[in-house]
Amino acid sequence: MKYFVLIKISIALLGLSACAPAITKGFRKAGETTVAAQDLYPFWAPQQTHLFAMKIDFRQHHFSGLLLAKQAGEGYFRIVFNTHFGMGVFDFEFRRDTFLIHSCMEELRHRKILKLLEKDFRTLFFLDMKPRNNKAAVYYSPRDASLEINRINGRYYLKNNTQKTLLKTETSQGAHTGYYDFTDYHNRFPETITIKHSGIHLQIVLEKIHNPPGK
Repeated sequence: MKYFVLIKISIALLGLSACAPAITKGFRKAGETTVAAQDLYPFWAPQQTHLFAMKIDFRQHHFSGLLLAKQAGEGYFRIVFNTHFGMGVFDFEFRRDTFLIHSCMEELRHRKILKLLEKDFRTLFFLDMKPRNNKAAVYYSPRDASLEINRINGRYYLKNNTQKTLLKTETSQGAHTGYYDFTDYHNRFPETITIKHSGIHLQIVLEKIHNPPGK
């Protein structure tokens, strides 16, 4: 009898371990708290324009070119992606409660792809975060006191409280998981942003270009 009980407990523990997000490996849960959006160290600022070299790999499709991203106001972003030859890939407008498609290349004009791109950029722009009073589960690292994870509405945010930078975000999006990495910080802004959706073979890489026009 005890043998079978031990088997059940072992299976349950294995199941919990398998369900644990990769981002929380090595971390321990430390209760809950309330955080503001600024506590996650968002790197976008109003009235700033950023230019990126951008690559999108989606199954057999590959796009590369320049992405112009501008935060025109609080909770309002406009992004335009053109190839190096000047061909428009997409032109999107984001507000907290709306997503407008001004133009989009036919290869990407599918409901599921557009929905995924919307979720990705909303995650990058913190548009699904309330300015304050976001309920968060807190995880800490026993090995590095500067590292902390906040889980808010199913999203996991790994941050460095000493350097005041956001390092990673992990989100559950239906049947797959989205991984967001922010690296090579310069003046509190990541030089490289990488988004991966391994379940559907989608990867987006943004590499910041300095001194974009209009800044």
